[in-house]
Amino acid sequence: MSDKNQELADFIWSVADLLRGDYKRSEYGKVILPMTVLRRMDCVMEDTRKDVWARAESYAGMNKDGVLRAAAGRNFWNLSQQSFATIGADQDTDKVEKNLKDFIDGFSAEATEILDHYAFHLQIERLAKTGLLYLVVQKFAEIDLSPAVVDNHNMGFVFEELIRKFADASNETAGEHFTPREVIELMVELLLAPDAERLTGEAPVVDILDPACGTGGMLSAAEEHIKTLNPRARVNLFGQEVNAESYAICRSDMLLKDQTASNICFGNSFTQDGHEDEQFEYMLANPPFGVEWKKVEKEIKEEYEDRGYDGRFGAGLPPINDGSFLFLQHMIQKMRPLKKDAEGGEVGGSRIAVVFNGSPLTGVAGSGESEIRRWIIENDYLEAIVALPDQLFYNTDLSAYFWIVTNRKPKNLKNRIILVDARDQWRKMSKSLSKKRKRIAEEQRKEICHWYGQAYRLARSGENSEHSVPDKVKVLAADEFGYKRIAVDRPLKLRFEVTEDTLDALRSSRVVAREFRDPEKLVDALKPLVGSSWATKAQAWGDLLAAMAEKGVPWPKGKPFDRAMRDAVGVPDPEGEIQYAKKDQPEHDPGLRNFEYVPLRGDIDEYFAREVKPNAEEAWIAESKNAETQEIVRFRIGYEIPFTRHFYVYESPNSPTDIDREMKALEAKIQTLLSQLATLDDFTFAEISETLSPGGLRKSRAEGSWRWLPELPDSFKLVRLAYVARLQNGLTVDAKRDITGDVVTRPYLRVANVQAGRLALDSVTEITVPRSVARRSTLRAGDVLMTEGGDLDKLGRGTVWRGELEGCLHQNHIFAIRPDERHLDGEYLAYVTQSLHGRCYFESTGTRTTNLASTNSSKIQNFPVPLPPVPTQKALVRSLNASLDRQTRLRDEIECQLALLIERQRALSTAAVTGRLQVATT
Repeated sequence: MSDKNQELADFIWSVADLLRGDYKRSEYGKVILPMTVLRRMDCVMEDTRKDVWARAESYAGMNKDGVLRAAAGRNFWNLSQQSFATIGADQDTDKVEKNLKDFIDGFSAEATEILDHYAFHLQIERLAKTGLLYLVVQKFAEIDLSPAVVDNHNMGFVFEELIRKFADASNETAGEHFTPREVIELMVELLLAPDAERLTGEAPVVDILDPACGTGGMLSAAEEHIKTLNPRARVNLFGQEVNAESYAICRSDMLLKDQTASNICFGNSFTQDGHEDEQFEYMLANPPFGVEWKKVEKEIKEEYEDRGYDGRFGAGLPPINDGSFLFLQHMIQKMRPLKKDAEGGEVGGSRIAVVFNGSPLTGVAGSGESEIRRWIIENDYLEAIVALPDQLFYNTDLSAYFWIVTNRKPKNLKNRIILVDARDQWRKMSKSLSKKRKRIAEEQRKEICHWYGQAYRLARSGENSEHSVPDKVKVLAADEFGYKRIAVDRPLKLRFEVTEDTLDALRSSRVVAREFRDPEKLVDALKPLVGSSWATKAQAWGDLLAAMAEKGVPWPKGKPFDRAMRDAVGVPDPEGEIQYAKKDQPEHDPGLRNFEYVPLRGDIDEYFAREVKPNAEEAWIAESKNAETQEIVRFRIGYEIPFTRHFYVYESPNSPTDIDREMKALEAKIQTLLSQLATLDDFTFAEISETLSPGGLRKSRAEGSWRWLPELPDSFKLVRLAYVARLQNGLTVDAKRDITGDVVTRPYLRVANVQAGRLALDSVTEITVPRSVARRSTLRAGDVLMTEGGDLDKLGRGTVWRGELEGCLHQNHIFAIRPDERHLDGEYLAYVTQSLHGRCYFESTGTRTTNLASTNSSKIQNFPVPLPPVPTQKALVRSLNASLDRQTRLRDEIECQLALLIERQRALSTAAVTGRLQVATT
């Protein structure tokens, strides 16, 4: 995105400054996104607004919408006399609210539906109640989004950036609706890579579907990539989304880019298919990982049973707790058929890219997921699977996989599948976003695409050349993923005995309870035999019958009791008597049943003779009845993609000398980086101190309470913190606290999470407390957090809480300072605590122990704050933010390197321990 577009997106997002305090950070987008849509439509309609009014007044026929669209020259219109120039003409909130609602009510159905799914009327009422509505309207009225300033192409970029900011701001739930941009770009490039020639013709028309489109990021990236290949291409985007807010965002994006917004449908793709009977050239999706489909189970099973392969789910149904394969079958059903043109060339066909976790790769033969894999592979739809790093997504740290599916594979790739192992192609993020801790850098994306492209070209050309990175890319025959699963049984061998456990088993047996009104009579009859054992069933049954007869207890007729008695008295024993189901037919031992996986091209009898018989002479291949065909079968065909097995490389363990050498080298590097961090800390300290108290580092006052402070300007007053801020105490953790009744579970900040000038939120615990207690210790955006104790040089250092975690509570060792914004800016206070003045005050007033120090609420409230006017405070903050930005980026880079080195150091320590190696320490 260009710098100009980035600046515009940043300026629009700066509306968040007005919302801060009244809105949570994750809620900013609920106002900013729909307001951006409204302002864009307002600017776009400016040149035809009066023409639409006039045409509406003069036209009394049918199809008014079509007529007014023609008058407007676009896909929407508005009959309201309001615009952003008039909505906020009067500062009276009631009038602004009335004008804005009138403006929205004047839109055509297309635009109104989008705003309804934003539930924007709720935000209008909320903004009005908080007194922010006029300010927000006026802020947007200042932004010129007219086509002459921002064309449709750039408006699309700007809106995508706003969506990304919304995703970042709400990253605790982002994974449900947002896919990281670098993942989308890689996925789109792999999907389209083989079709460069198709897409660079005269003016190709390309239809793309995402049946789980979220906010439309994948669709936009696909369009952008195609337009890069061929600016003349006409790209039609189609999607469906079940989440109302994500649907509204996506449809807004389409509207602003002059796409046909009605191509984006609302509802569940499985039960309300918005694109039924349509076919698409390209499809892509990132369906939610591991989400169950129980809510729509009835409809899906009906389609599966009633329509079979004429419907979408004929291949089978996946486990109820993971609907991933339902999405893929839904997409495959929408592939265009492959045909021959007049010259015999192939035309039509489709390509699909979908993101799955590891679950769809495996599953037992005969199961729903195995049958779906079998159908996909045997129909030669699967072109490739690309393994991605873990921790790429917001809401899961699991590894993910791209499945590339198509019905137009090139000739030499028929019945072959490409596997790409890109699990190590990642960079550590400087700051985690929920569970996203890794990213794929641009050069790594290019490398993965290069690997894939080379594999595709080699396979397509029919060359037998080995890939340049054979440890990362493999092209395998499709049937290598298939297998025949055989059940291997061995005879049931038993010895027989009566013990106290035997009697307990009879007491709890349902069969015994059914045959005897009082099971204790049977137990009493057999008690004299406790301690007895027999080698054969005949011997055991003779003595058991005699014991029961002696007590007048009859032996019930029928097999159920006979089986219940054998289950209780019989004990598996490899030297025991073989039990027979029928004459000459040994009964199998369920506990010894084993499954063998025979390669699809292998013969099961040859395999059995070679691999099983030498180790189990009495074993045999079990036979079973196929539930569908009622035929007797000896094996089930299954398919799986064991990625790890195909790419596993054995690495011999390092010797003690090698580990010792690397450990020492790592320690030296770690010390160097720690030294660099210390230097950065010193620079930051000096920069803050000199900015807030010029000359303080070079000279101090000769007398006075705070001698480290230089003479302050007349506009600076020293005011104790208690008079310009409120101090909130945190929660005391008590194991005996009452957590019954009306309780809540909330995130809980500890001292380790609060550092000078920043927060460490990678590891935040939760705590359950009564709601009334939580209310007293809940953090608000803008609070300044200060620690009670710790290292002397870190005592009291402040950092601003920006609402990163909704409803977050804080420990009693953290004080939350809530500035009176009329007199004190929170960011300014945080910087003051990190300056020479803050350091000297807390060091001089803190209570010291051997290695640590502590302060208390009284000392914090008595902290004398140099207090210039608020505008001056804000100006100083802006100056410091700008000057320290480079240091912040350097710190992030150094900490990222440090984390990698420490991770490697731990890995070496583990290797040394598990390999029982002794690592020298001197």
